[in-house]
Amino acid sequence: MVKVTGISAENIKKFNKLMARKAEKYDILFKIGAETGLRITDILNIKVTDYYAGTVIEQKTKKAKEIKLSDKTKKQIANHIKANNLQLHNYIIFSTIRRVNKPLSRRQAHYVIRGVSGQLGLKNVGTHSLRKTYAREHFKKHHNLEALQQELNHKYITTTLMYLFDDLNEIKL
Repeated sequence: MVKVTGISAENIKKFNKLMARKAEKYDILFKIGAETGLRITDILNIKVTDYYAGTVIEQKTKKAKEIKLSDKTKKQIANHIKANNLQLHNYIIFSTIRRVNKPLSRRQAHYVIRGVSGQLGLKNVGTHSLRKTYAREHFKKHHNLEALQQELNHKYITTTLMYLFDDLNEIKL
């Protein structure tokens, strides 16, 4: 199994643009991942009702997590809900317009993310890269490792460090 990396700051906008060209739902998938640090299964399982409530229950930890999104992303999601006539029980990132009661599959999300990363010449990028990208950007902004650990619901600080550095030997003390 290949260890995935986060998307570098200089590639985030390029990556986002290419995701948006594929479909709005992929753009939203990228933005939710990069802005919240949620795992892919949690992102794909967000229903309209979860979005309006502003929280999701993480599948792995069973903990409630607030969905903190930029105003721009919130507006885009609201427009997406309206344009697709989504109901409270529908998924935000649905499989197809005829199957809004079924979330996009992890496999399809992986396929799209890998395709976009290939277009940019990026290696070792997968669905978990969105979470690692969030971690790196959060740490750059706040410089608080313990807060990031809590935000990601990591039990051990070393797990959080692995999100920030591709190789723990890179850390200079």
